Amino acid sequence: MGVCMKKGTGWASPWIICLFLFFSSAACNAAPLSINPTVADRTSAIPLPAALPSPSRAPVTPSSTPLKREPEYHALLSWRTTRIMGLAWSPDSQRLATVAGDTLDDTHIHLIDLVSLHGSRFSEPAYDAASTFSPDGQELVVGSLGVLEVWKLSDQALLGRAPGNHAFFVTYFPGRSDSFMVATASLDNSPVETLSLQSVDSTWDFQPFLEVKGYLRNISLNANGSLLATAIKYFDNAADNGEHVLVWDLASKKQICRFGGMNVAFGAADTLGTAASDGISLWDARTCVLVKHFSAGPGYPYTITFSPDGKLLAFASGKNGIVILDASSGEVLQNLDGLLDYAEYIRFSPDGRFLATVSRTLDQTPNEAVLIVWKTSDDPLPPIELSTAFFETAK
Repeated sequence: MGVCMKKGTGWASPWIICLFLFFSSAACNAAPLSINPTVADRTSAIPLPAALPSPSRAPVTPSSTPLKREPEYHALLSWRTTRIMGLAWSPDSQRLATVAGDTLDDTHIHLIDLVSLHGSRFSEPAYDAASTFSPDGQELVVGSLGVLEVWKLSDQALLGRAPGNHAFFVTYFPGRSDSFMVATASLDNSPVETLSLQSVDSTWDFQPFLEVKGYLRNISLNANGSLLATAIKYFDNAADNGEHVLVWDLASKKQICRFGGMNVAFGAADTLGTAASDGISLWDARTCVLVKHFSAGPGYPYTITFSPDGKLLAFASGKNGIVILDASSGEVLQNLDGLLDYAEYIRFSPDGRFLATVSRTLDQTPNEAVLIVWKTSDDPLPPIELSTAFFETAK
């Protein structure tokens, strides 16, 4: 209390200070008092704000945990016969066309409807045929030995036929329904011609487009139809006896790039894939610059194709079957088994859900070929085995 008895400047100051210190000391040393119990419990009656929702946050995937991949391709159906030539998907990815038969003298157009699982066959006997659907999916253009035909698919009616060379490759120009490219192959030279249809039942007009010296092994158009890549094999040429890929600018009809390789395919934009004995190379077809190179492992990658979005790259090798790669990293995503000695055709459907392959035996009599349609699925079922009886003959 010494502080309280100390004289201050005013008569009330010492007592005020004293009372303040007294009650402060009591408050610090004594247990808390509940003067009014209702006040102490008042917080229970005050509505508290609801808890804020936690911000949505994607789970963090450890680097050691692989990311989830897209569903793999699994065999949906297969068909074995003597000979299968060419593959063509309809624009809606629901039908697949090929020319095939049990004997070489009895080959016809075969259609498989993957929605109804219905098959049909029609046309006169054809040999070594290439085919493509019209952009609206209503007609099928078939090129064969010395003839080119257009068929109306609704009633399997022949709309027109034009004589010509061996039509090895047939493809429509992107975005056009009145003109498509016909590539004919011979041992000496391989003219590539543009066939313009004034109408499907009128006289067709063949317009010479460009001529490529050598044996034409494959062609590919980029997405907008401005570039053409041709894979050429030269025979008995003292100056050049090898395999090359030539890239042509279609506006000027001039060659702009030349690479080594025996097969070619355009991917997304102007990315060009070439297959050669040392593996697979990806090029910028405008600048002719090498972008990536992937090893194909043992074997020779003799057939190459991209998925429609350009993300997948598939190639065939005699020792590895068919390999599907990530086109960006080169990582092997899947190996497809069940093929014969030599895979001739690999075709992704336009929507990317299906993959069709044709393989055949080598040095075997009788010859045998197998068509397999693969589908992306997380829950695959045993594949359906087709027979020739599956394909009804058009009346």
